[in-house]
Amino acid sequence: MIARPKTFGNLLTEVVRQRLCVYCGACIATCPVGIILPGGEEPILKGACIACQLCYYQCPRTPDLIPFPMEEFEEFVFRRSREASGMEALIGVHRSIFAARIVDEGIRHRCQDGGAVTALAIQALRSGTFDAVVATVIDPSKPWKPIPKVFTDQKNLLEASGTKYSLGPLITGLGSAHFEFSRRRVLVVGVPCEVQALRRMQSNPFSSHKISEAMAAAIGLFCAESFWLERLMEYIQGRGIEPSRITRLAIKRGRFRVYEGDKEVLSEPIKAMEAFTRDSCRVCQDFTAELADVSVGGVGVPDGWSLVITRSHIGEELVKEAIKAGIMEARAIPEESEGLQLVLRLAKQKRERGGKV
Repeated sequence: MIARPKTFGNLLTEVVRQRLCVYCGACIATCPVGIILPGGEEPILKGACIACQLCYYQCPRTPDLIPFPMEEFEEFVFRRSREASGMEALIGVHRSIFAARIVDEGIRHRCQDGGAVTALAIQALRSGTFDAVVATVIDPSKPWKPIPKVFTDQKNLLEASGTKYSLGPLITGLGSAHFEFSRRRVLVVGVPCEVQALRRMQSNPFSSHKISEAMAAAIGLFCAESFWLERLMEYIQGRGIEPSRITRLAIKRGRFRVYEGDKEVLSEPIKAMEAFTRDSCRVCQDFTAELADVSVGGVGVPDGWSLVITRSHIGEELVKEAIKAGIMEARAIPEESEGLQLVLRLAKQKRERGGKV
């Protein structure tokens, strides 16, 4: 019997309607006839599907990838899988771990958690090793709606600084970098599920390789969970806070925090925010973006610093270049430090939570 093709209808039934979609944008970016479009907080179909199957085989949340086979993808990305015990069992393949921050104080003040990601993006473009950076910015027409943007120089990189805590179709930005900007060495910044989608695109023989091959490296952001934007903003508005006035969102010391300028205007226990968590986060076991070339987070380090994990040769070289160029400074973190132990606990908690589904 000939198997029926896996179309967007299958994605709709198996992923979107099951609330497993991470809205990474892989299906949108790879649709050859452009009929899969961004639709609020999930992809939608606007036209007749040609049953090419590309959309289905880019998705990181199809049933065969739950739970996500991390070790299999580690072999593809790093040419080895994690050690069975010790730190790698919880945070994946890595080369080094340290605290870092951008040196420029003016830029650092405008960034979140030390601005290490911004420092790496600046170095990537300044050195010429990469010819574009794709990262998430806020839609100017709708407060806190994440949308991807292609940066071809460092001038406007600060637009992407700060954590959004909701998801947008990031990989459509990679498609734009390739097709509209003709870029071939793109650095992509995304959360763990987005990095998983990128790696599936790279490793899958049934893929739109013109897009996936344009990605030269990925910076992964630590992520415990992402929120449904509409629900979150409705809740914040219900607390008397206008979303357009919000300047920063943060999760620190077990609380979800909202700022207007430097003033904290809302602080809620993170457990109180579970009603707004995207359902897809409940099957995710990856806290530290284990398939990225470099992973960066704001936990386990003093305020104003980032925790940086290098995982691949290209990621390690980017970090070394940023430090050598004086863009970023770094401090060693002892393996037994309280901060690193916190990261390991959080990684274990997410692995255990995702493994229950």
